Amino acid sequence: MGRYDDIINLPHRQSEKREHMSIHDRAAQFSPFAALTGHSDAIEETARLTDGRIILGEYEANLLDEKLRQLIENPNQIVKVTYFVPDGKKQGGKYVTESKAVRLVDETLQTIIFKDKSEIDLRDVADIELPAKGKKGKGRGKKERENGGKHVEIICESGMKFIRRSKDGSHMSS
Repeated sequence: MGRYDDIINLPHRQSEKREHMSIHDRAAQFSPFAALTGHSDAIEETARLTDGRIILGEYEANLLDEKLRQLIENPNQIVKVTYFVPDGKKQGGKYVTESKAVRLVDETLQTIIFKDKSEIDLRDVADIELPAKGKKGKGRGKKERENGGKHVEIICESGMKFIRRSKDGSHMSS
């Protein structure tokens, strides 16, 4: 005779106070729980890769400077700009390339201002791709006028105005 033969065939006892629990709810009692809330999110964030900021060499910096000078002289054009966007959560960021219509380059604030009212800090710009030389768009012509040797006023056909000044207030050559 077995150890539990006297109780093995007795009917299952049902509580009179509590409702019978479903199989799904009973299984949930034994499922694992997140002892460290947010731990898996933190691991995913740590594993997410970001790019470091590129330090331009002398050649690349001079090439970018020349492109910026051309953009200052003819701001009303669509360019493809690659720039660094810092990550909001950790060190580093990513490089974004967008085609945008330039309104002006503000040398004082060191920003490129686009027609959609967005701005990019010149320190974040890694590359600018200007349109091909033969493809002039609307508003690319300009008139320059010296004002007392202090600045050059550039007025595009579209009516946009850009004023270039040197640090000492004297005329800057293009």
